Amino acid sequence: MASNETNNAQYLSIDNSENRSASAPPSISSFPSSRGPTDTSHSPSQKLQIHPILEAQTESFNEIIAASDNTAEMAHYSSNTCEYSYPASTSGAPYSSSQISQTEINQMLHTLRSHRVNTLTELRRIEKVLASVNPLAYYAPMTEAWNHYVSSNNFLSELRGLTRQYPFSTELLESAKWSVYNDPDSSKSWNFAWLILTKLRNEQMVAEFATKTAYEPAMWGNATPDPASATQLASVLTQEWSKAVDQMLRHWSSPPTTDSFY
Repeated sequence: MASNETNNAQYLSIDNSENRSASAPPSISSFPSSRGPTDTSHSPSQKLQIHPILEAQTESFNEIIAASDNTAEMAHYSSNTCEYSYPASTSGAPYSSSQISQTEINQMLHTLRSHRVNTLTELRRIEKVLASVNPLAYYAPMTEAWNHYVSSNNFLSELRGLTRQYPFSTELLESAKWSVYNDPDSSKSWNFAWLILTKLRNEQMVAEFATKTAYEPAMWGNATPDPASATQLASVLTQEWSKAVDQMLRHWSSPPTTDSFY
């Protein structure tokens, strides 16, 4: 490794190239704009399996929504999501059954079940309406839609879209998922993505994992980093990943849980 004087005088740089010599320290002239601690174990195109615990949450609600599922009517709905309209609520007030028709509700349910929308913004727009009308009645389709959003890796893709310099870690996301699986209170929410984001923030998972990652020799061409450089990298990772988590959580002004409505 370079001398401490050199390390203290310059910034840290990361290079994950397999061709880097183990004896050569990482350049510390500046932070790269497009490189960083990326994960190759899972790509955004890979499918991830939904844990049986979350799948089981929806089963008991299927009978509740059966009466409102007008299959014959929904078969004629357009496949173009741009043609769908969403009722507007004034001043951020909750929606009520008098503000939205059953036809509009059925249209939204069809959109969720067919996965015609699969981004955080669009799913949140539908969730806001259905949860305000009757969160228990629509718990199952909302659960299935958010589970699909996470398992299809659109969730990871959107997180990485917000962390372009140092792409969000797949391993960190997987760790947060298992934390949700093992939390019995997770059943209070239909929103898998929100549960994961909340775990990442409230349990300080980002800072912990960023520190672990920063000290891994693989991040430094298989050389052991000096503490000062590793600490600086950990700080950068924590800042970028935490900012992405906070930005996504701003989509919810109140928790998407059954307790929030009763």
